[in-house]
Amino acid sequence: MVFNLAILIFPLLLSIAISGLSEVQKDFPEMARFDEIMKMLMQYSNVPGAQLAVAKGGQLKYFKAFGVANRENGELLQTDNIMRYNSISKVITGTAIMKLIQERKLSLNDKPFTFLQHLKPPKGATVDSRLKNITVQNLLQHTGGWDRTSTGIDILSQPATLYAAQALDLPPPPSPEDAIRFMKALPLDFEPGSAMEYSNFGYIVLGRVIEHVTGVAYGRYVEENILGPLGIRGIKLGHTQVQRRAEKEVMYYGRNGKDSLWVSIFPGEGFVNASYGNLDYSSLDSVAGWIGSAGDIVRFVDHIDGLRQPAVLGEDMVYAMLNAGMPEKRYLKGDVLFDHSKGLFVFVSVDGEGKIRSFQHRGAATGAHSFFMRLREENITWAYVLNTWPLQDEFVYIAAGNISEVARGIQNWPDYDLTIV
Repeated sequence: MVFNLAILIFPLLLSIAISGLSEVQKDFPEMARFDEIMKMLMQYSNVPGAQLAVAKGGQLKYFKAFGVANRENGELLQTDNIMRYNSISKVITGTAIMKLIQERKLSLNDKPFTFLQHLKPPKGATVDSRLKNITVQNLLQHTGGWDRTSTGIDILSQPATLYAAQALDLPPPPSPEDAIRFMKALPLDFEPGSAMEYSNFGYIVLGRVIEHVTGVAYGRYVEENILGPLGIRGIKLGHTQVQRRAEKEVMYYGRNGKDSLWVSIFPGEGFVNASYGNLDYSSLDSVAGWIGSAGDIVRFVDHIDGLRQPAVLGEDMVYAMLNAGMPEKRYLKGDVLFDHSKGLFVFVSVDGEGKIRSFQHRGAATGAHSFFMRLREENITWAYVLNTWPLQDEFVYIAAGNISEVARGIQNWPDYDLTIV
């Protein structure tokens, strides 16, 4: 489905009352327009709690929280609360891979399954010979050969996790290594590199590639070699079950702010709140496992290419990230935000002349939703995180249109950086 962002922008109030705003907003009243957008969007999709962060030129200019972190006790959501990033985690994984390529410890043409020969498929299984042809670039670009829409097999969730456990004679849910063992027994759906179909499994493999190359656990490598040097301490790996919530982590509220029951992915738990039982985030570290704030997302994205110093990647790696070619047959072809027509681990939007306008990524699963966008020409990066999953297809497009339009129109940006004040 293709959306025209211009026609999705809700009419903004011509005059915005600023009574009751913080002193900062009184000095910079244009920033209050972001408040109006978030309140509008939250009402639109019954969102309990949200954060929105906006940076200009690598400096965080706006960061606010709205609604509640815990509906049961009325705890208000704050900017130091953290939430699930879901698939924005893939951008962290992709950045880590590119850093290893930059350090010449890996290449885009390396064949991951040659690294993973020790992970044996179920006994008696026939392994598709094309696995050995899959490259690191294929995995980054979702062109490895798996099509979850045609097979119904997405190793993140049930029933695939149950199939894997049964095939391997192990208790569910499968570890990342066991997921790879199970998937080795399935034929590819298309020739690697010939098409692009969004693949969570490919990023499970990339996490194990990082472990193979570095000799340390995926999460530890990212924390010690990427997040730590950037001074980003708020992003961490999360877990599924409510009793394993991290400090300052919010409560999650299903879809459109409504809870539902789900048969837990963990044996013996029976029916649980779906937000706490439909995925095993511990096993999905490199796919969907990171948690943090909207401000942390913005900071991380701005550090990737050095809009905020220090840069994680050099100019050649950033160029590849944004310009690597994609096959003609691809997921969401023609979509204004998510047509992966070029690039590696981010969705790149181009104008009619092929000029890059923005890059972005979203994350969504029952209980949480996140999205970031970098407006390239304007050097603006913004992100939101929510503690529910709005199911209206329009939500992310409405948000992208409204927030980007307001950000582009600001004439008087604050002179502070909220990450250091």
